[in-house]
Amino acid sequence: MLGELPIFPCNIAKVPIIARGFKSARRGTNPNGWPLVGFATGAASGIDVLDIDTGVGWYSANFDALPQTRAHQTQRGLHLLFRHAVGLRCSTSRIAPGVDVRADGGYAIWWPREGLPIEDWPLCEWPDWLLEEARGVGIKRLTGATDTRVVSQHVVKAAIAFASWGLSLYAPDIFSA
Repeated sequence: MLGELPIFPCNIAKVPIIARGFKSARRGTNPNGWPLVGFATGAASGIDVLDIDTGVGWYSANFDALPQTRAHQTQRGLHLLFRHAVGLRCSTSRIAPGVDVRADGGYAIWWPREGLPIEDWPLCEWPDWLLEEARGVGIKRLTGATDTRVVSQHVVKAAIAFASWGLSLYAPDIFSA
């Protein structure tokens, strides 16, 4: 699979060591001698990555809802690989703290080259619920927030509970005279 991807060299800190970084990624390049191999995510490769850090409770809480797709162990957690969803861009902690998306405009390290374990399932599509969260649609819909970066996990959980009871977190008429 690595031979089919647009790749480029990275240093051990996971930073590209070529001009233009992931924008210089090329298919069919020989990575021998590179400290780490990066690959362009999103439309460039057809692969999006859900990057989950170790110790993040989100993974355990959502494990049963996640599809079986290719997975790579990383130095700090897990990469779940999905087929690219058109229009999906990179985000940091939009889904939950420690859960990032690498898609259009980003890259990831190809950890199997470093000998880390993989689950070699075929790439699957993003589940609808997760794609909504990756795009920030789910949080915005449930809380009315315009900046999803400032919405805490507790607010999201409360919004879900309130919505299931037919209520809203926002009740401006309560405080009006």
